[in-house]
Amino acid sequence: EFAEPLVDTLHKKNLFSLGEDRYLTNILLKPFPTVRTKFTPDAVAHTILPKSW
Repeated sequence: EFAEPLVDTLHKKNLFSLGEDRYLTNILLKPFPTVRTKFTPDAVAHTILPKSW
């Protein structure tokens, strides 16, 4: 639904091409339109890296 091969407008570029954080936010907000998001500069994320590529 959020994948589109032809990105020919600024709106589509912002919606589809800004990275996975934007993509995941759109998925979260679509079914919950009254929910708000907020930037939290002190947020911490943990990632498990692969041992090989």
